[in-house]
Amino acid sequence: MTNNMGMFVLRMVVMSGLMSGLYAEPPRSIEVFGSAGIVKFGQDEGWGGSGAVYGGSVMLPILPKLAIDMDVVTTTDDSGRETVQSDFSQRRTLVSPSLLYRFGTERAYGFVGGGAGAVFERSRAITPLYSYDQSETFWSVHWRGGAVAALGTRLLIRAEVFSVHHYLLPTIGVRAGAGVRF
Repeated sequence: MTNNMGMFVLRMVVMSGLMSGLYAEPPRSIEVFGSAGIVKFGQDEGWGGSGAVYGGSVMLPILPKLAIDMDVVTTTDDSGRETVQSDFSQRRTLVSPSLLYRFGTERAYGFVGGGAGAVFERSRAITPLYSYDQSETFWSVHWRGGAVAALGTRLLIRAEVFSVHHYLLPTIGVRAGAGVRF
């Protein structure tokens, strides 16, 4: 009898926790974040280099569990391509508006979503025989998922993984940052 009562109580606690998660809502306030992380570059010919990524985003709630996230990050790929006779660098700026599904409460919530955006890429190479400076713009499809936690009423921390598809292989990365809720 005691074992059955314990299982009943456990089931009720789990069910009430799940039900409260269904009715709890993420915040309805605008949130602004700055972040930094690492990224691995995908290209048509295979994986490129890796580098630091930094930028910011603004999250605008449109429905209780949906938000638009406008994200702009930039990164530089200059790893592994320098030799004695050549120099190569590449900067990518990703503009990624997303529709995010959010789940959780005002204290902590998770998010997952994606959208279509653009990649602005500038490549520069200098060798003894030639040099070039080239800029290109690509459409991209991107996905992201992560979590936000409140450290107080306004101060936030955010961690996420993301994937941007504009070449055969995606550019993937992780970021962490801090933000403010207005």
